[in-house]
Amino acid sequence: MRRARPGDVILVKPGVYRESVHIKKSGESGKPIHLKSSEKHKAVISGSKVVKEWAKHKPGVWSHVVKSRLFYFDKHLKLLDGKRIPGNQLYLDKEPLEWRDSLAQLVPGTWHLDIGTKTLYASFPTGKSPDNSLMELAVRPFTIRIDDESVSNIIIDGFHLTHAADSVKGSPRSLDLTGENIIVVNNLVSWNSSYGISFRNLSDSRFEGNQCLWNGCLGFSGHTSTRCVFKGNQSWYNNWRLCNRSYCAGGMKILHSFDNIVENNEMAYNF
Repeated sequence: MRRARPGDVILVKPGVYRESVHIKKSGESGKPIHLKSSEKHKAVISGSKVVKEWAKHKPGVWSHVVKSRLFYFDKHLKLLDGKRIPGNQLYLDKEPLEWRDSLAQLVPGTWHLDIGTKTLYASFPTGKSPDNSLMELAVRPFTIRIDDESVSNIIIDGFHLTHAADSVKGSPRSLDLTGENIIVVNNLVSWNSSYGISFRNLSDSRFEGNQCLWNGCLGFSGHTSTRCVFKGNQSWYNNWRLCNRSYCAGGMKILHSFDNIVENNEMAYNF
């Protein structure tokens, strides 16, 4: 992105890219910078790292000392229903394990993090172990981000954005946007710790044909949008963590909305 110029198309080949993309450059009217997966949903931008080097703690429970920085884990953060939910989600074979507040509470399919020692503990389901499973820990706070309102004329097209370590109570989000004439089309945004697509102070932009699936709290979230279009998007199965926030969870929430068009979107199976 640093070398991109107005009118450039950046084609990204299939693969898993464990990094965060921070867009700071602009295109021009009629000459956007087009960031595109060469095959739809095959270029995966992941906020997680592969967790290896597990030690057996006791039968069925394994441990791992985390060497990377941990984002968004506040031991004092609780939701309204008393749940304590970290942004650093742990995934086994691409699906999340359930969090437990203590090592003593672990049962198969759950995990715990000792904050003081930065040690993960995971209780594996029957037949699973670190030897035959892919273990991933969400450690990056976003996948793609534009945080400068002066950025304009960008297209984000066809990616799979996953495993951002965004906090239920914090910022940024997985796909986190601001600016003018930002086009977001045909992306799959799934299994992020909190929100899928988030935006603020956005104008003359378009979201079309995106899928927000199985995000921890909310599929679409945004405020202060003007002359934007939200068309043909899906937001399914979000808030799988059953977050009780009283004001913000489920399929889509847009506030401070001016002259926007919202049509033919499908919100279903959200909690």
